[in-house]
Amino acid sequence: MGSLPPKKMPFKPIGYFHWTVATVFGSGFSPFAPGTAGSIMSLLILYWIFPAALPLQLVGLLLFTALAVISSGFVAEKTETKDPSIVVADEFVGMYATFLFCQRPLSPEVMVIGLVLFRIFDIWKPWPAYRLETLPGGFGIVLDDLVAGLYAMILLQVAIRWLL
Repeated sequence: MGSLPPKKMPFKPIGYFHWTVATVFGSGFSPFAPGTAGSIMSLLILYWIFPAALPLQLVGLLLFTALAVISSGFVAEKTETKDPSIVVADEFVGMYATFLFCQRPLSPEVMVIGLVLFRIFDIWKPWPAYRLETLPGGFGIVLDDLVAGLYAMILLQVAIRWLL
């Protein structure tokens, strides 16, 4: 079946909701580097979310992670693919984690460095991120990117404190 939506999907609003969340408003359908496209779209969304206070950011990370796990699992099941390339909600969660503790508003330098760091860790998947990919369903899709985002967040904080 591949990673595109089934041609005859019965109209169920919850299904469309999960497709929209899992593809981060369709950015996962990018024909070129859908993970990077999803990360860039996530960065644009996060720019508007992140004026929130840190406690709200942490609650948001938990809520978005749970939603990403559910929606990613839904799309993976519908496409009969373990980790469909169109699913970029995991990139959203990873990017969200990357920018925790950053001063608001996010400067262009911080946004670019954070994006690059996250993509490096997302592709590299150092331990334990690569192990989390083996988890079933949406957990395996999302949690490895959450760990990659936490690694990127640590290095981004070091860069902000020592280089910027």
